[in-house]
Amino acid sequence: MRECLIIGKPNTGKSLFFVNFARYLGVTHFRLGPEKPPLAAVRAAEELVTPTPHHTRRLLRVILSTPSRNGQITLLTDSTGLTDHALAAIEIRKAMVDTLRAFRRAAIILHLVDVTAAAGSPTAPGTVDRELAELARRKAGYALLANKMDLPGAREGLKSLGRLGLPGPVIPVSALEGSGFPEVRHFLLRG
Repeated sequence: MRECLIIGKPNTGKSLFFVNFARYLGVTHFRLGPEKPPLAAVRAAEELVTPTPHHTRRLLRVILSTPSRNGQITLLTDSTGLTDHALAAIEIRKAMVDTLRAFRRAAIILHLVDVTAAAGSPTAPGTVDRELAELARRKAGYALLANKMDLPGAREGLKSLGRLGLPGPVIPVSALEGSGFPEVRHFLLRG
């Protein structure tokens, strides 16, 4: 089994992408913790997606029903958002360490960035994104997902993304509306 890690800054749409992309690939229920009952996709999204940064504080995994070209099953993993600065909350720092450990072992990295974020805002592509992209470039399976393409300003943000010099294929997506999901699926199938 190979792991596909969704990574990026807080509030870039990782958890919404996790739920909606898995749903696109046929997953109908999600277990958000060992003691929790399975939830339908809509309820899982309601529990996971909030405007509060670092709502996701543990790795969440789901097995995808779509195998890769070589028949391997993929474990899709949602992660805690990484930041350019250290945070005081121990629980969040531990969750970030878990995310970085998952990053090291994952065969595939789906790196989400918010292309609508204003420069200087906490969700705008920045240092941590460049560092993640540089490390991930060593992996065969790396794609930069330019998220929130359904929002105003996304096209301009996508153009400015090129100026950051982030390596790898760029796939424009909307975690909310599902645009770009066929391209991401194709990327996973190639791996």
